[in-house]
Amino acid sequence: MVYIENYNKYIWLLPFIGGILGVIAAVTPAAQLIEPGDNIIFWYFPLNIDIEDSIIFINDSFIALLGGILELLVITLFSTILLTTSLLVWKRKWKIKKIKLLWFISALFLILAPTLFWIIGSITQDFWSNVFPSIGMIVPYIGAVLTILAIFLQENY
Repeated sequence: MVYIENYNKYIWLLPFIGGILGVIAAVTPAAQLIEPGDNIIFWYFPLNIDIEDSIIFINDSFIALLGGILELLVITLFSTILLTTSLLVWKRKWKIKKIKLLWFISALFLILAPTLFWIIGSITQDFWSNVFPSIGMIVPYIGAVLTILAIFLQENY
């Protein structure tokens, strides 16, 4: 039989990994267009790279600029919060029960940012008909799930 008490001192690792995944999402492509003769990579901030034509361009649509920059800031901010608070729990300067709400809010925003990227991409054009999500779109969800899992697994640590 496995006792959760043995693992309570390692619960901080789950939101820490979630924070690392958030940082990875901020620096890796969120989506990729793959068509014959066209291969474009999209990041949260509106920087795009056309691999076939060797062009780096910025999407100058107001919605794309504002949305992309806000999503990048949200992911970076809440990933940093997860990393910092996890390390404070590890160093035993904070208790998990005192920061559960902060972890939950961080996880919520890690879910919200890529979802907004998806919605804004759908509003601005028929974006998702030929563009596929990339690692930057997927790992924030995994990081959020790990963080929420830590909240539910911890016991008065």
